Amino acid sequence: MIESVRIGGTDKSTLVSKLLCQDVQINEAAATLLESDVLSTAPEPSILSVTVLTPKDFGLDEGGTIDEIYNAAILRGLALCPLELALQMRLQYHDQPEGSEGRPETHGEAPPGSLTIASEWPDAGDDFPRGFYLRKINGKLSLRGFRAARNHRWNAGDHFVFVRPDKARE
Repeated sequence: MIESVRIGGTDKSTLVSKLLCQDVQINEAAATLLESDVLSTAPEPSILSVTVLTPKDFGLDEGGTIDEIYNAAILRGLALCPLELALQMRLQYHDQPEGSEGRPETHGEAPPGSLTIASEWPDAGDDFPRGFYLRKINGKLSLRGFRAARNHRWNAGDHFVFVRPDKARE
């Protein structure tokens, strides 16, 4: 599992070109985020330490809403990720385990094997994508955007990526 991600120092169009060169699969919701002004890149490079946790890790045995999950993470000293982290993590993390190979797409829940990037939800309307998740299916890496209502209940075993601010370094 990846523990640190380099971000910053690369403009958005260059990152998108790198994703395409690596044959990363991008869905329509991800393309909308990539083309929007809600996604920006940091001008200066830095390395962020990240951790992957589930709602169950926070004591949310029945899962929880995004606010419940994020609040539990913040109480543990974790921070939300900049949206750029999703692109950079996809470019740097090739060893993601396979997801639900051969199984139908899931609707209304995070797909098996996916990593949801815990980030601020854009305030751009109900139909606008809320963030990114990473997935690997049949050997193909993907960067996918998702839409969800704020009161959507995530499953206890869904995997979220958070920043560990105490471990961030330049």
